[in-house]
Amino acid sequence: MNANITQSTDMADAAHIVLNTIRRPVIMVDAEGFITFANADAEDFFRSSATMLARNTLPKLIPFGSPLLTLVDQVRERRAPVNE
Repeated sequence: MNANITQSTDMADAAHIVLNTIRRPVIMVDAEGFITFANADAEDFFRSSATMLARNTLPKLIPFGSPLLTLVDQVRERRAPVNE
């Protein structure tokens, strides 16, 4: 295995460990809108496992017109985190 791939995987694993310790729902969404990560609080919030959440896009889980969708768009445009 390439050392860069191993290092990237280790960093991703470390990031997931840190994100799982946050006591708020945390999700990561890819460019197509699919959920790529959900911590335990996000699973509780959506009442679904991370595996099930990964089969959906965020707009399928959030009601139309929700401010959350606007916040996700802002994060993508600004390339900066939002905590609201």
